[in-house]
Amino acid sequence: MPTKQDFYTISREEAATTLGVSTRTLDRYLKDKKLKYKTIGRSVFVHSGELAKLVEKLKAKRAKSVKKNTRPKHEPTRTAEPIVTVENNTEEKIFRELYTDSLSELRGKQEKLEAASFRVGQLEAQLKNSVPLLEYKQKEDELQQENNKLKQLSESTRLRFMIAFISAIVFAVTAVVLAILTSL
Repeated sequence: MPTKQDFYTISREEAATTLGVSTRTLDRYLKDKKLKYKTIGRSVFVHSGELAKLVEKLKAKRAKSVKKNTRPKHEPTRTAEPIVTVENNTEEKIFRELYTDSLSELRGKQEKLEAASFRVGQLEAQLKNSVPLLEYKQKEDELQQENNKLKQLSESTRLRFMIAFISAIVFAVTAVVLAILTSL
């Protein structure tokens, strides 16, 4: 009997949370076929076994990067020389203030970037929905033009039929009149 890991049971949002990435990044993973998934209706479900493998792979990759760079990313580089004078201490305070200000500004810009990325995703979804609508409008216009051509053809055919009918009547009347005149 298959275990729970053999099924597509994890939603897209849960998988992104498990991996510690955004849903857009997860979508890129799915597009690049780093994970197996199934779409049911409008919902996307990720294969739990594949997700576990990717989590382990990412943990190993992060562990390697931590070993290479033991210094935290967001802390300033510190020199080995001790701060001796009061003047250097004030400089350090100034640099720390600049660092914290730039860090908070960076976080604010990161939030704006994430919001813009989310909006781009929404616009992409709208665009995917609008392209078929544009194609529908184009096909509708083509059908309308074809319908107009058929109406014109129908009217011209009806006119030809009427002319042929009237010609036949005139011919018949003429033949009757000639028959009457010749019999006299």
